[in-house]
Amino acid sequence: MECYKECYNGLRSQFLHSIASLNLSEKKHLVNSISEITVNKSEILVEAGKVSDKLFYVESGLLRTFHIDDNGSESTSNFAIEGDFFGVYESFYGNITSTESIQAVFNSKVKIIHKSAIEALYEKGEVWQVLGRRFVEFMFIDSQWRLSTFQRLDAKQRYQLIIEACPLYAQRIPQQYLATYLGITPRHLTRLRSEIRF
Repeated sequence: MECYKECYNGLRSQFLHSIASLNLSEKKHLVNSISEITVNKSEILVEAGKVSDKLFYVESGLLRTFHIDDNGSESTSNFAIEGDFFGVYESFYGNITSTESIQAVFNSKVKIIHKSAIEALYEKGEVWQVLGRRFVEFMFIDSQWRLSTFQRLDAKQRYQLIIEACPLYAQRIPQQYLATYLGITPRHLTRLRSEIRF
């Protein structure tokens, strides 16, 4: 588990270093390719059943991915906090219909880059292709780390990770979102919240 985390941190650092190393002209191209929006609580950014053509960076607030099963039950599969990159990657890169939606849990500020803008950057030279590859690498490691972590930890340990990652939001995340993310019932989550004080 620690190996995944160290690898992710290393790849993220490489990616951010690559951005910082861009020359002035390249940075201008990047800035012009990105837009920033404010999204309201419960607003949908990516809708299940459609192909996602956007990637996100969370400036402030909290986003989540969720899906609805055949019985109409809703489950949260991931959260993104300030400083996180986010997207439905299999839809974005595979150009396939998304099985999940992305929603703002609270009012949030988000940077967006569209797939067409990324492809236009790739056409400008190798530096952008390297940057794109590094992004894919560290997001793959991130997804593997999350999967490995949740397979190894019990619900209480998972909840403690949430508290460590986003203490400002851990108690404010709606109970039904967090319970399904942790794989437990709302009643079990209530017990955990009473046991773990922070």
